[in-house]
Amino acid sequence: MKRCILSLFALSLIVSCSKDNTDGGQPIEETVVLPKKVVEHYTRINRENGVESEIPYVQEENYEIVNNKVLSATFNLFENKVQIASSKFTTTYENNLPKTSTTIDLLKKKEKETSTLKYANGKLIEEVQEQQTDNAKIVNTTLYKYSGDKLVEIQNTRSDSGLKLPQKITFTYPSATEIKKVEASSYISGDKEIPQTNTTTYTLDAEKRVVKSVEESDDSTIVEEYQYDNKNNYRLRPITFVVHPDYFINEKFMKNNLLSKKRTYTDKQNSQHNETETTTYTYQYNDKDYPTRIEEVYKSSRETNSKTKTTEITY
Repeated sequence: MKRCILSLFALSLIVSCSKDNTDGGQPIEETVVLPKKVVEHYTRINRENGVESEIPYVQEENYEIVNNKVLSATFNLFENKVQIASSKFTTTYENNLPKTSTTIDLLKKKEKETSTLKYANGKLIEEVQEQQTDNAKIVNTTLYKYSGDKLVEIQNTRSDSGLKLPQKITFTYPSATEIKKVEASSYISGDKEIPQTNTTTYTLDAEKRVVKSVEESDDSTIVEEYQYDNKNNYRLRPITFVVHPDYFINEKFMKNNLLSKKRTYTDKQNSQHNETETTTYTYQYNDKDYPTRIEEVYKSSRETNSKTKTTEITY
């Protein structure tokens, strides 16, 4: 459901940020057009009794826009033309910032999740999500810390995790074209809590877009490389900088659209687990240089066939 929250928040204002401010502050705002509907078409492989079959899926997102704000979003998922999920997300604002949100399961007709956000000086400092399952309520709390305009720490706790060690991410900025992220987490093994650390180095180009990331852990190395077009990214909105403070390392939230993504996984213990994945994107654009149709083709060195997903966007 976090994806739904970000989808709505990221579409919450009519202006977007697509140019970098030379003083290192927030990017310069430019007028954009909000999508009203996004439809994705893709397939998944079903394996049953030794037989493989392709199952078609369609996901629809519809946005209610009032006074240049998205007040609600409805998400529908169809499997083989049968609806299997439906939810509605609504949000309230305070001082033009999202304050609370509620997600309703429309098929089960019950509340699934609520979220409350707190700010300081226009920056998100706390998000508390309460998720109702069939057995219990799960509370997920995320805290954000800053040094000036820069995000330096994210700390997360879940009421159901049983973990006692801090689960946190720290950021450092060695240069204008490099960001380092250190993720400290832990897991339960038997009766012990085992700490683990992952370090990711992000390389930025002159446009402040992530073009490469290298993630190192005890067991593996993951390298991702990205290329972009020079058109407008419909996902990027100024509210993204507030409710998604680590947007700057997410390739989907760059100012332009992805043209290609290459992911190379190297297992330090067993090379048989190594894998290379590539995803390419082709676009159709409107007269304002926003994508109206996206075709995404995914290939893996461990799979024979490629996978294709198409996205249609209505503004």
